[in-house]
Amino acid sequence: MLALAVVTVVVLAAVLVPVSPWRNPEGGFLPASPLLDSMVFVVFTYFAVGGYAYGRVAGTISGFGDVPRMMGEALRDMTPFLVLAFVLGQFIALFDWSGVGSGRAVAGADGLRSIGLTGLPVIVLLTFVRRYEPQAGLGTLMARMLPFVIPFWISWVAVLLIFVQLGIPFGPGNGVYVEGIG
Repeated sequence: MLALAVVTVVVLAAVLVPVSPWRNPEGGFLPASPLLDSMVFVVFTYFAVGGYAYGRVAGTISGFGDVPRMMGEALRDMTPFLVLAFVLGQFIALFDWSGVGSGRAVAGADGLRSIGLTGLPVIVLLTFVRRYEPQAGLGTLMARMLPFVIPFWISWVAVLLIFVQLGIPFGPGNGVYVEGIG
């Protein structure tokens, strides 16, 4: 707690000075300022200093040389996730580069318009997207969602086919086939 208190005092001292470089040209912090742009650094500093101080007090860290070793051990545990994130990132980048998403988005938007899905439901979806991408429209929303929808759809169809082929019940007391259908 003492280490975090020291970091807080240092940050406040650096920020509250009227000529602080972390203030915007008007001398404030909102709506934009170097302090807000540096928030990742500030949060990292709190976690790094707090974690190091806790490790020293708890006896799990004997010096700065232990930190890279512990970071390596943590990364070793995260390797499967990092590989998956890399592959998914490549898929999304190629999907965006190919332009398939834009074409499918326009076709999807036309399809939604043809079935009458306009108005309030679309406004609610777009409201969340426009918070981060102000120029977004329905086509943008479709293009952003398509790279996720297609793999999920393929995966769930594969799961359905496995259940049907192996005769696995869908849930307690439910068979693979519904009576009266098929």
